[in-house]
Amino acid sequence: MARQENFELQVFQADHWVTQGYSGNEQDARKQAKGLMSNPNYGGVRIVRDLMRAGGKETSAVIYTEMREAPSREPIRAQPIDEAPMCAVSADMHKSDARHTMQRVMRQYIDRVTLTPTEIMHNHRELKRVLDFEALVPSAVSRVAAIQARASGEDPHKRNRALFDMINELHEQARLASERPNLPDLSKFPDLSGVVRRLEQQVGADQLDFFTLICLSNDLVQTRSWLGKLERLLGLIKDDTNPRSRAMVDRVAADIFGTTSGLRDLLGRQPDLSTALCAVIDVIEGKFQAKGDDTPEVTAQLAEYLSSRQMVETRLALLRSAKRQLRGSAPLARGDGEHQRKAYRDVALRLMRNGTMLGGAPMADALAEGYQRFVEEGGATGRRLAASRCVTTMDTLADQIRFMLALLEGEVATDHKADFVAKMDGVIRRAAAINDLTAPSLPPKDKMQQSALLHRALLASSLPESQCAQLADRVDGLLAAFVEQSRIVERLDDPAATLRLRATRLVQFCASDALTRGKASKIARDHVVAHLRQPNFEDLFVADIGEPSERAAALKSFYGLLKQAGFD
Repeated sequence: MARQENFELQVFQADHWVTQGYSGNEQDARKQAKGLMSNPNYGGVRIVRDLMRAGGKETSAVIYTEMREAPSREPIRAQPIDEAPMCAVSADMHKSDARHTMQRVMRQYIDRVTLTPTEIMHNHRELKRVLDFEALVPSAVSRVAAIQARASGEDPHKRNRALFDMINELHEQARLASERPNLPDLSKFPDLSGVVRRLEQQVGADQLDFFTLICLSNDLVQTRSWLGKLERLLGLIKDDTNPRSRAMVDRVAADIFGTTSGLRDLLGRQPDLSTALCAVIDVIEGKFQAKGDDTPEVTAQLAEYLSSRQMVETRLALLRSAKRQLRGSAPLARGDGEHQRKAYRDVALRLMRNGTMLGGAPMADALAEGYQRFVEEGGATGRRLAASRCVTTMDTLADQIRFMLALLEGEVATDHKADFVAKMDGVIRRAAAINDLTAPSLPPKDKMQQSALLHRALLASSLPESQCAQLADRVDGLLAAFVEQSRIVERLDDPAATLRLRATRLVQFCASDALTRGKASKIARDHVVAHLRQPNFEDLFVADIGEPSERAAALKSFYGLLKQAGFD
């Protein structure tokens, strides 16, 4: 069954949305929406696309929203910022950090119009509109110029004039582009590559990216919802492997997550901030799994793209959003005291689940700063206490040490680095068994995983090479001793089982995240090698399988598992 689309028109009345009609195609729905906005009794209009896919699965997404400005609305002003990258030429304003600064200083306006900085700078009508919007741009430029002048030593008035010269240059470029005839209409192409190929025949190579973004922005400004934009962007590269297309889409998708509302729309309804942050981490790592009907389908699609298609700017934007939320003072969970600390611990462990800290030193710094939620003192004293105490939220010494290793790379805990190193060194060297580093009540697999994660974190750390090697070797030895004492390998290699089951269990164990690549791993690998060296190993391995095709498939699967486990 082919997919079926239906477009529901809704109007905003008082404090809720009311269905006003339906349409069978998007163009007609947009035309009706414009007509509905002429009614002064409606505070806004939006279009919800209902999509019925093959198999009966139905999804909904808001693809267009337009709200009527109310006189009582909060005035739109330039927002305070504390940092801004230096821009030497107008092209620098298109860079990621500059767009992020624009997003922060003009946050209220961007949230109101639901447009990304890239769209505004590449659509002449929208750029002119913001330049004419009260005193917003002069005020925003003044804030940015003051920060840049402080950092460079330049006169603030001179920096202000330089920024306006660059903005005027961007405006002129956008104006000339808008007057250029025969630019391709993205709505008439299945993907962005078709537009790129057409532009290659019309503009020079040095202007290809600029005009690609012009065409992309002209298309996106028609969609006034963050999810609608994201769905459109990912749809453009669904079957498009062109690196240039992916880079353009990555750039605009990254802009969406410079706004809190864009991030909130991506995640759907979340019970609290810590759950939302864990969901963001899952999206970044490509491990996101939708829970319930509130999560947009496009969220899982983005997670897949981030894991397989290297959308670098979008990944960095999501990391930046996570850091911003961690640094804030908003409650992480409902409830007080231990509820908040558990939520903090859950986020920290999610960030460190692969061994090292996701986002590196800046994320570790954000976690340390976020611990000020639990410190009564303010100012420099509060920051210092937060940096020294934040690791204590971790339940086990293994996790505390991993947290300290991450903080060593950052700046917030600079005054505590010597103490951290001394504590880590002492704890690991004094440990007589894994139970000294992990909770004795944990299941064996969890103890081994925590120890293996600590081993990987030590090897990746900035500790002096000799100290790093000694501590990592010590953890490896403790884990190897635990493997031998618990006789885990012997239980996996049960002589009562078939050779196929025994060998497969052992190789899966070798490939798991519960072993260090050293003494602990060697115990299991020696058992595997002993099996592989048996005469007629392959015949014995499939002796309990009668069908030749099934025997071949079993062997192929096993050798693939061997490769995954690192066997030559």
